[in-house]
Amino acid sequence: MFDERVFYTDDFGVKITSENVVSGKKVYELSGIKSFRINKYPKSKTIPIIMTVCGAILMAMNIIDINIIRLVLGVLLFIIGVYDLVSKPVYMIRILTVKGEYPILKSRDNNRVAKMNDALDVALAMRNRSTPNAQRPPSGT
Repeated sequence: MFDERVFYTDDFGVKITSENVVSGKKVYELSGIKSFRINKYPKSKTIPIIMTVCGAILMAMNIIDINIIRLVLGVLLFIIGVYDLVSKPVYMIRILTVKGEYPILKSRDNNRVAKMNDALDVALAMRNRSTPNAQRPPSGT
């Protein structure tokens, strides 16, 4: 056998090695992983736009008649709406095993997802190279 190599690790409990993928308290053996995929979930813009417009209307209403509660509520709605509009999409890495499909990471950090993608590519490629020919599926014919 060979020594276990670590391809990726972070402070959030995710670790990719030459033998396992660890996500929090769950451990998936690399030999049982068929493939993986990355999904990008863009944020809906409808609710943030509504919040921003409502906040702007509430703030504009203070030009006619000053009401501190309406002003504070308008500012809060406006700020939260704008923040939600500019927030990043969510990325999810899912692995497909013989037992099913499992999410191993959900993040807004594109760099972190890219590093995990590269680590999984390397780990799975190494696993495929180390698999004896007798156990490999037949090639393209």
